[in-house]
Amino acid sequence: MKTHIILTSLVLIFTCSESFSQIKFQKTYSGVSPIGLGYFVIPTVDSCYLAAGATTSFGVGNYDALLIKLNSFGDTIWTKTFGTPGNEGFYFIQQTNDLGFIATGFTSSIGNTDVLLVKTDSVGNVQWSKTYGGSVDMEQSYCVQQTFDNGYIIEGVTQSFGVGQDDVYLIKVDSVGNLQWSKTYGGTNYDLRNSVRQTYDGGYILAGQTLSFGAGGDLFLIKTDSVGNLLWSKTYGGPGNEYGSEIQITSDSGYVIVGYTSSFGAGSYDIYLIRTDEVGDTLWTKAYGGIGFESMGSVQQLNDNGYIISGSTDSFGNGLFDFYLIRLDSTGNPHWSKTFGASGDENGTSARQTLEGGFVAAGLTNNSGLLMNNLYLFTTDSLGNSACNQTNVVTIVNSTSTQINNPPTVTTSPATLVSTPTLSIKSGTVISTFCTTNIEEFANSNIIDIFPNPSSGIFTINISNFQKTTIELTVLNVLGEIILESLILSDKHEINLGNFAKGIYFIKATDNKNHYTGKVIVR
Repeated sequence: MKTHIILTSLVLIFTCSESFSQIKFQKTYSGVSPIGLGYFVIPTVDSCYLAAGATTSFGVGNYDALLIKLNSFGDTIWTKTFGTPGNEGFYFIQQTNDLGFIATGFTSSIGNTDVLLVKTDSVGNVQWSKTYGGSVDMEQSYCVQQTFDNGYIIEGVTQSFGVGQDDVYLIKVDSVGNLQWSKTYGGTNYDLRNSVRQTYDGGYILAGQTLSFGAGGDLFLIKTDSVGNLLWSKTYGGPGNEYGSEIQITSDSGYVIVGYTSSFGAGSYDIYLIRTDEVGDTLWTKAYGGIGFESMGSVQQLNDNGYIISGSTDSFGNGLFDFYLIRLDSTGNPHWSKTFGASGDENGTSARQTLEGGFVAAGLTNNSGLLMNNLYLFTTDSLGNSACNQTNVVTIVNSTSTQINNPPTVTTSPATLVSTPTLSIKSGTVISTFCTTNIEEFANSNIIDIFPNPSSGIFTINISNFQKTTIELTVLNVLGEIILESLILSDKHEINLGNFAKGIYFIKATDNKNHYTGKVIVR
C-alpha cells in the first residue's frame, strides 16, 4: 500500500515546505475536544498537518465539529468549526483529488443522531454537506474514503436499520453527496463499525466488531463487491473480546487490521494486529503490550512494508495512560516502541508517516490540570524520537492462536434518508507548547529548481549545491502515492511524466546530507 499524504492549500505550499527536515514538537490545543471524542491527524505534502475532531469551546452547539490546519511547528494556520444548535463531531478526514477535504462523523441537527459528511475546499470552506440516517434512533460514521469514481464510501453504525441492535452501515454517495446505495451487515446482536477501504477490484473491505457471531466480541471483517453485495465475512478472536479499529490494504493486496484483544497477550487487554491475504486468511496474528491495559488506535503500512501502530497503555510511561507508538517490520516484529506523555493521561488515536519519514500523532490529554481532554499532537523522527516526554519501552509480543469463523452475516438495503444541514462556521483555539526543537535542524534543506514549470509533462530539475554523489529521487502525486523513483548522478536531470494525469506533482530528492523538495504543474 502506498503511503497517503495530502495537500491542503496551494497558497501555503512554501509556507510549510521551506525546509524538508522534520521539526519535532509536542503541543496541546485547549478547549478542543470533549471526553470520548478521539482525534484523527493527517500530514500534508507541504509538511503541514490537519487534525479533525470536535470542540465545546467555540461554535454554536454543545459540541461542534472541528478542523485545525497546522504548520510544521504545530502552530495553527486556520481553524474551522462546523455546527448547529445540536451536536456535531468529526471522527475521520481524508484529502480529496481536488485538494479539498472530506470529513465524516455525526450530527444531531434534526433530532436523532445521523451520519454527517462535509466537503470543504483546501482552506476549510464548506462546498457541501449532507446527513444520512433513519427517522428514529442513531447513526454515526467513523470512516470515509474517496472512491475510484470520485464519489465516497462511508462506514458507520445504524440502529434504525438492519436485523440487530446495532448493524454495520455502509453508504455510497456520488461526488456531491447524493445517495447511490446503502447497506447494513450483521446479526441479531451488536455489530459495530470502524474502518473501510476500497479494494483493487472496486469492492470494499470493512473492519469492526461483532457480538452476533463468534465467542464474546470478535473482530469482524466484511468483503463486498462494488455495489455492497456481501462476498464473504469472517470473525477473528478467542474466548474473550476482540475489536477492529482500522484496516489498511497492504502492498500484496492483503489486509492489516489493528484492534484490541483480551484473549491473548501479556495483560488484561493488548493491541491486536492481524495480517491476512486478500481472502481474509491469516498470515500471522500478534498481540503487543505489557502486563497492564493497552488499547488500539491506528495502523499504517510503510514504504519498507513495515507498520506503525498507535494506541494507549498503562503498562508503561509517565501517567496512568500514555500514548503508545510501535514501529514494526514486515512480519510484525518491533523495531522500537515508545510512550509519549507527561504526568497526566494521554489517549492515542492516530499516527501517520510524514513526507520526511518521521511520524505525526494525535490523541487526547488531560495534562496541566485540564478538566476535559484536549487535543495532544506531536511529531517524531523516523526512530520515534520527539522533543520531550518520551520513554523507550520493551513491548511484549505474543503470537496468537486466533480462531477464524465464517458467520451467516445478514445484509439489508435500508431506505436511507438524506438531508442538507445548515452549518454555522466559526474559528478559534488555544495552544500550549510542551516542547519543540529549534530551527537549526533544517539548515540542510534546499528547493529544487524545475523548468519549464508549468510543464507539458517533460521537465528538467536542477539541484543546487550538488555534492557529486548519488541522489535518490521520488515523485509523488497529490495523494502522496509514489509514481516514480530513480537514482540521479548529476545536478540536472530530465523527468517525463507525459503518461500520467495532468495535475500537481511533488519532487523529493535526498543524498547522505541534504534534502531537496519541489513542485511541478503538469498541463
